[in-house]
Amino acid sequence: MKYRILSVVVCMTVCARLASADPTTQRIRKLAQESNAALAGGDYSRVVELTYPKVVEMIGGREKMIETLRRGTEGMKAQGSAILGAEATEPKDVVASGDKQFAIVSMTVRVRVPDGVLRSKGFLIAISADHGATWTFLDGAGLTKETLPQVLPDFPSQLSLPAPEPPELERK
Repeated sequence: MKYRILSVVVCMTVCARLASADPTTQRIRKLAQESNAALAGGDYSRVVELTYPKVVEMIGGREKMIETLRRGTEGMKAQGSAILGAEATEPKDVVASGDKQFAIVSMTVRVRVPDGVLRSKGFLIAISADHGATWTFLDGAGLTKETLPQVLPDFPSQLSLPAPEPPELERK
């Protein structure tokens, strides 16, 4: 009898969680994971497709960005480092501003370094200009309240950039 009640409670909890899942935030997380996997796997073309177009333009276009990513990866390899992957979380809020929607996607990036594995917390800004039909991303590394308006002048004040956290090293 106790196990039957426990089973019912567990089932109700799981069902409630699934029913409350937001398909928009799930899609954003899935695409953020896809972007992270593409970067770790060297699929720079897909990374560019999922990058906010203004950033691609600022870097010098699609081919220039692909070459920049390739050189960056080669430079990391030459120093004995490599991106192992990143785990994105589902965003808490999707906020409309002007003709766009925005969300903050927290993530933890793992990088192999000569001394072990570096875990770094960061974030992506998800942007949709077509009411959530498609999403592109802007890496939050190095963004500040001062530099953000240069790239995203219509970024909503309701969202705040996560505070930077120092990386953690897991020694070999």
